[in-house]
Amino acid sequence: MFASYPANNEDFVNFPIPILTIIGSEDPGAPQQEAFYAVISDSAKRFIIEGGNHRQYADYSFQKGDGIATISAAEQQDQIIAATTQFLDTLE
Repeated sequence: MFASYPANNEDFVNFPIPILTIIGSEDPGAPQQEAFYAVISDSAKRFIIEGGNHRQYADYSFQKGDGIATISAAEQQDQIIAATTQFLDTLE
């Protein structure tokens, strides 16, 4: 899950497939994303992008309430690609 979390974390407890959650440290949704990870941590991988915010997961204009990124969008997106690739490489 990129910069997101479900409405009901309990839906993903004992989920039958591995889950990757990627969190930007400057994303205002990070606390909810961390709460989601805490519930599913036994079956999930977490990757935190230090300095990443919400809008740099994609490429759109400023989002009200978003944190201020301390890394470039390109650097954040490179980290997303690397984390996703590493995660996918672990799947059978």
